[in-house]
Amino acid sequence: MKPFAIAMVGGVAALAIFLLIFRWLEQSRVARKIASTSSNGIASLEKVRLGGADQWILIRGWDRTKPLLLFVHGGPGFPEMPFAHVNADLEKDFVVVHWDQRGAGKSYPAPTDSLDVAQFVSDTRELGGLLLKRCGADELLLCGHSWGSLIGALTVARDPDKFFAYVGISQFVDAPESERMMYWFALAQAEQTSNTQASRELENIGPPPYE
Repeated sequence: MKPFAIAMVGGVAALAIFLLIFRWLEQSRVARKIASTSSNGIASLEKVRLGGADQWILIRGWDRTKPLLLFVHGGPGFPEMPFAHVNADLEKDFVVVHWDQRGAGKSYPAPTDSLDVAQFVSDTRELGGLLLKRCGADELLLCGHSWGSLIGALTVARDPDKFFAYVGISQFVDAPESERMMYWFALAQAEQTSNTQASRELENIGPPPYE
C-alpha cells in the first residue's frame, strides 16, 4: 500500500475513534445532567401496544405523584425523545411522557396503511387512557408540537374529560391555507432568485389543494 493511502486510512481511523470518544463523552454528560436522585422519582423506557402496533414511551419525573404530561412530537415522523433532556426542568413539576409515534424513532417501522390522522389520534387517546389507569389519575396535561399539535387538538376535542389542560406549540390552525401560503411563498422566492428549475417544478406541481 502506498504511503498516501496508508496515511488516508490512518486518518479516517483516527477520526472515527475521535468521534466515538466524543459521542461517549456527550452521552455521559447528558446522562449526568438528567440523572434523578429522587427516591420517589421515575425513569423508564418502555414498549407499549397501541392500535395493534408496538410503540415506545419514555417516562421521567422527580416525583411519580406529580401530574402527568404527555408530549406529542412533530413531523409526522420527527421523534423528539432524543431531545428530552433539553426540557428536563419540566420533570421537577410533572411526570413527563415522551412518545415515539408509530413509524418514528424506536417505533419504526409501522404498517404504511395505518399512517393517517385518525389512527394517530386513536393511538394518542389509547395512550392517554393507559397512562391515567397506570398512575391512578383522572386527568393529564397534553402538549403537542407542530404536527403533534394537530393530533393533540383533535384528541382533546374527542376526550375533553381526560385532560386538565392542552398546550399547543407551533399550533396547526388552518392546514389547507398554510399549504397555499407556503406554495406561493416558495414560488415567489424561486422567481426572485431566478431559480428557473424550481419555478418550473413548482408550476408543474400547481397550487394546492392536493389529493
